[in-house]
Amino acid sequence: IWLQNEGMIPDQINTFLAPYKEVIIFYDNDKAGLFASNKLAKVVHNPTKLIYSDIKHIKDISDMYCYKGKEYTETWLKNILTAGENSSKKTCIKTKNSMN
Repeated sequence: IWLQNEGMIPDQINTFLAPYKEVIIFYDNDKAGLFASNKLAKVVHNPTKLIYSDIKHIKDISDMYCYKGKEYTETWLKNILTAGENSSKKTCIKTKNSMN
Protein backbone atom coordinates (compact mmCIF):
# COMPACT_ATOMS: atom_id res chain seq x y z
CA ILE A 1 0.00 0.00 0.00
CA TRP A 2 1.40 3.37 -0.97
CA LEU A 3 0.65 6.29 1.34
CA GLN A 4 0.44 9.90 0.16
CA ASN A 5 3.31 10.99 2.41
CA GLU A 6 5.23 9.92 5.48
CA GLY A 7 3.11 11.99 7.85
CA MET A 8 -0.23 10.57 6.77
CA ILE A 9 -1.74 7.48 8.37
CA PRO A 10 -5.21 6.54 7.09
CA ASP A 11 -7.88 5.94 9.74
CA GLN A 12 -8.56 2.44 8.40
CA ILE A 13 -4.90 1.39 7.91
CA ASN A 14 -5.33 -1.85 9.87
CA THR A 15 -8.38 -2.80 7.81
CA PHE A 16 -6.33 -2.44 4.63
CA LEU A 17 -3.43 -4.40 6.10
CA ALA A 18 -5.44 -7.20 7.73
CA PRO A 19 -4.88 -9.73 4.89
CA TYR A 20 -1.08 -9.41 5.11
CA LYS A 21 1.18 -11.47 7.34
CA GLU A 22 3.88 -8.80 7.60
CA VAL A 23 4.13 -5.12 6.72
CA ILE A 24 7.34 -3.68 5.32
CA ILE A 25 7.74 0.04 5.97
CA PHE A 26 10.11 1.65 3.51
CA TYR A 27 10.28 5.42 4.01
CA ASP A 28 13.05 7.92 3.29
CA ASN A 29 16.45 7.44 4.89
CA ASP A 30 16.37 10.73 6.81
CA LYS A 31 15.27 11.93 10.23
CA ALA A 32 11.67 12.57 9.14
CA GLY A 33 11.44 9.19 7.41
CA LEU A 34 12.81 7.31 10.40
CA PHE A 35 10.43 9.12 12.77
CA ALA A 36 7.43 8.43 10.51
CA SER A 37 8.43 4.76 10.08
CA ASN A 38 8.47 4.21 13.82
CA LYS A 39 5.18 6.12 14.26
CA LEU A 40 3.45 3.99 11.62
CA ALA A 41 4.87 0.76 13.05
CA LYS A 42 3.30 1.57 16.42
CA VAL A 43 -0.14 1.98 14.81
CA VAL A 44 -0.05 -1.11 12.61
CA HIS A 45 -1.34 -4.31 14.24
CA ASN A 46 0.61 -6.65 11.93
CA PRO A 47 4.25 -7.57 12.48
CA THR A 48 6.36 -4.88 10.81
CA LYS A 49 9.79 -4.63 9.26
CA LEU A 50 11.36 -1.19 8.84
CA ILE A 51 14.04 -1.06 6.18
CA TYR A 52 16.39 1.60 4.96
CA SER A 53 19.90 1.88 3.64
CA ASP A 54 22.65 3.06 5.94
CA ILE A 55 24.33 4.89 3.05
CA LYS A 56 23.92 8.47 4.30
CA HIS A 57 23.69 10.23 0.91
CA ILE A 58 21.01 7.79 -0.28
CA LYS A 59 17.69 9.33 0.84
CA ASP A 60 15.33 6.98 -0.99
CA ILE A 61 15.20 4.14 -3.50
CA SER A 62 15.31 6.53 -6.46
CA ASP A 63 18.58 8.01 -5.13
CA MET A 64 19.98 4.50 -4.83
CA TYR A 65 19.00 3.74 -8.40
CA CYS A 66 20.53 7.03 -9.60
CA TYR A 67 23.84 6.77 -7.67
CA LYS A 68 24.33 2.98 -7.53
CA GLY A 69 22.52 1.76 -10.65
CA LYS A 70 19.78 -0.69 -11.49
CA GLU A 71 21.66 -3.92 -10.73
CA TYR A 72 22.86 -2.73 -7.30
CA THR A 73 19.36 -1.51 -6.39
CA GLU A 74 17.63 -4.72 -7.48
CA THR A 75 20.17 -6.84 -5.59
CA TRP A 76 19.85 -4.68 -2.48
CA LEU A 77 16.06 -4.92 -2.56
CA LYS A 78 16.10 -8.71 -3.04
CA ASN A 79 18.61 -9.11 -0.20
CA ILE A 80 16.89 -6.78 2.24
CA LEU A 81 13.42 -8.13 1.64
CA THR A 82 14.56 -11.70 2.29
CA ALA A 83 17.09 -10.89 5.04
CA GLY A 84 16.84 -12.01 8.62
CA GLU A 85 16.86 -9.52 11.46
CA ASN A 86 20.66 -9.53 11.96
CA SER A 87 21.83 -10.67 8.55
CA SER A 88 23.47 -7.53 7.18
CA LYS A 89 25.85 -4.94 8.56
CA LYS A 90 25.21 -2.60 5.63
CA THR A 91 21.46 -2.46 6.03
CA CYS A 92 19.19 -1.54 8.86
CA ILE A 93 16.23 -3.79 9.51
CA LYS A 94 14.04 -3.13 12.51
CA THR A 95 11.19 -5.41 13.41
CA LYS A 96 8.39 -4.49 15.79
CA ASN A 97 9.97 -6.68 18.47
CA SER A 98 13.38 -4.98 18.15
CA MET A 99 11.85 -1.50 18.54
CA ASN A 100 10.73 -2.14 22.15
